[in-house]
Amino acid sequence: MNMKNHHTLSDDSLSLLARRSNLKRLCLLRATLLLIAAVALIVLVQWFHWPLPTAPLSGILLALTLITLISLWRALQPQPVTEWTLVYQLVIDLVGVGALLYCSGGAGNPFVTWFLVLVTISAATLSRWPAWSITALAIGLYSLLLNVYLPLNPITHSASS
Repeated sequence: MNMKNHHTLSDDSLSLLARRSNLKRLCLLRATLLLIAAVALIVLVQWFHWPLPTAPLSGILLALTLITLISLWRALQPQPVTEWTLVYQLVIDLVGVGALLYCSGGAGNPFVTWFLVLVTISAATLSRWPAWSITALAIGLYSLLLNVYLPLNPITHSASS
């Protein structure tokens, strides 16, 4: 007679729950990054008068915010969250952060280290080939941002006489 507890979850069920939980966490992480980026943009432009391209940066932040809300809604739906859903979300994050970095100094921007966070998440939550694909995309975007970006114009202060 099988003495298994009828309330235990199969490996597949645990995997589905883990992916749903990971999607929610990824949305929370993205929302946190967007909040930090929005506050940084406001502070740098309004208080420090940095000449940042506010229209494109604001548009990217708005688009990523909408995607985050849709993704969170998706995470709350009864349909299973697949591994590919997580892959797409990480690709969105990489491309979104890459676009923000393109508008704000490229690979010289300290936020470029966020790519490492996304690569680490992919290594911890995805199977081998999807994780390697995320890593390759991150390397490609970083390499591109070394040469292709909108440079930050230095802030010049006129000396008072």
